[in-house]
Amino acid sequence: MKNRNAFTLVELLVVIGIIAMLISILLPTLAKARQSAYTASCLSNLRTQGQAISLYVLYNKGLLPPSSTADDKQHIGSILAAQLGVGDGTIASAKNSDTFRTRGVSLCKSGFFTSNPALAPQNQNQNNYSAHPLLLPDMTLKYPAGFPGILNPTTVVRRQYKASRIRNSAEIVLLFDGVQNTTTGNAKYDGRMIDNQRISDTANTNPGLTFLLNTFNTDLNTSIDGGPNQDAPNETVDATTKVFGNIRWRHGRNNVANFLFADGHAEGRGYNSRLNTALLRRNVYVPAPN
Repeated sequence: MKNRNAFTLVELLVVIGIIAMLISILLPTLAKARQSAYTASCLSNLRTQGQAISLYVLYNKGLLPPSSTADDKQHIGSILAAQLGVGDGTIASAKNSDTFRTRGVSLCKSGFFTSNPALAPQNQNQNNYSAHPLLLPDMTLKYPAGFPGILNPTTVVRRQYKASRIRNSAEIVLLFDGVQNTTTGNAKYDGRMIDNQRISDTANTNPGLTFLLNTFNTDLNTSIDGGPNQDAPNETVDATTKVFGNIRWRHGRNNVANFLFADGHAEGRGYNSRLNTALLRRNVYVPAPN
């Protein structure tokens, strides 16, 4: 006698086909929802960091924090950690503080998480964001030769920027999604390569120096150079590729980056190609520090 409660092979194949079809329909939707959640989390991170920056400005005579101090014992991550109640502001304190609780706001979920047994855990996956190189400067550097408004620039350590000097604060970028080191997972705190290194300089000669500070040869309503939009295996400052310290457009379909603006709001901007982005030069060019 036949078992009428059993599935026939045809019925089983139909059920499997229906399930497979539903999965194929739902997966892209779920992936899009997850990416949207990651983007929202990243924007929240940046807003929280903006609040920490505001606290620093309040308690430091109106000065914005540096991305690294002159003695190299503090960086923007450890400084903001202190403002958020973790550690005393030193790099060592921030690294050793209970798995660095500020990683909750310094890591972007759309970035990648790495584990390298050759490196101490506290030296990995600390930060995925980079800072505007003039507004939050690396104080271990000197100004490039010919820097406007700075006397004997090659001998002058960079200055902290007064928040009150920022005009149109709703349009000026402070922090952004940064290129990650594929070994450590960390982004460079100093975003020195933004707009093809035109705003900053290292040991390399800056070919774009005449574009600085709203004064020479540039239309501020044009796109910045958005960079190569890729992570890289080391932090060598490459004069050709300009990778580290640049923007990483890692959200959406690898074509959106999130930015914290000087008025405290955060938003995403799109990347169509290296020279066609929704981040304009008026969003990054600022007056010289004084």
